[in-house]
Amino acid sequence: MKRHHSQGGNGRGGSPNAQGSLPFQPFEIEEGTPTITFTTGDQSLTLAYHHFLEMRWEARGTRIAIGFSDYQITIEGTGLRRLWREIQLFNVREIEECQGASGELELAGGQCLVGSIAIRSAEEGV
Repeated sequence: MKRHHSQGGNGRGGSPNAQGSLPFQPFEIEEGTPTITFTTGDQSLTLAYHHFLEMRWEARGTRIAIGFSDYQITIEGTGLRRLWREIQLFNVREIEECQGASGELELAGGQCLVGSIAIRSAEEGV
């Protein structure tokens, strides 16, 4: 498993990828993982990829909306392109919200910042 965390995010520190060449990322990659976990400041939710319905790239790349059979997940941040691509491949194991992060930060090339993750159940509506 490759662990990528944003510097300064939730206080857990960060680590570069296996090659040490990519910037820190607030998500974990494990090829072919069967589940994806969304972690916010007060909750974590793990969903099976086989419940994945759709994904939308919105707001000029600052928002990813993901539909599952029972949940709607909205991720907002900057530099989300790599995260988008890895979710398409079902390779993302966990995505963490970076506590206290501002979406207005300028990031080094390729760096991702997840400012917020909104989790809504189908019962709550979208």
